Amino acid sequence: MNGLDDRCREIECMDPDELSERIATLSAKIADELEDFSTEEVSGKEVCVFFMMTAISADGAMNRKEYQYVSPAIEALFGEEVTFEGMQAEAEEGVKLLEDNGSVVGFLDDIAEQTSNDVRDDIIQLTILISAVDGEISEKEKDWIGKLMG
Repeated sequence: MNGLDDRCREIECMDPDELSERIATLSAKIADELEDFSTEEVSGKEVCVFFMMTAISADGAMNRKEYQYVSPAIEALFGEEVTFEGMQAEAEEGVKLLEDNGSVVGFLDDIAEQTSNDVRDDIIQLTILISAVDGEISEKEKDWIGKLMG
């Protein structure tokens, strides 16, 4: 996982405001790429936020920094305010989903098959960016990123 460690260290050193901006830009791109993957029940935006919440949940719980730097991206996607409590509830659902991480990784594989590996790479990059907003990517987060990478 040496390449991943190097990539993580590089992103951990980024300015938090730059991280937040990159998260917003990349999440908008992913949501657009996933529109073809949307169904009547689930939009590309919702799939993107699903992966954002699993990134936040990878080390157990959402903190205020994660909310501060990720909520603007979610607000931009949906055009409405996101509260800390609402985002925290979504992150708690993410924790439950991570307990069955095979289904999340399988879902990412399905997306890659039906869209492209570029979308998969973008989702992994978004996961790394979100994991870095609190200044350090934990071992739990690196393990989760490694599972997504396959």
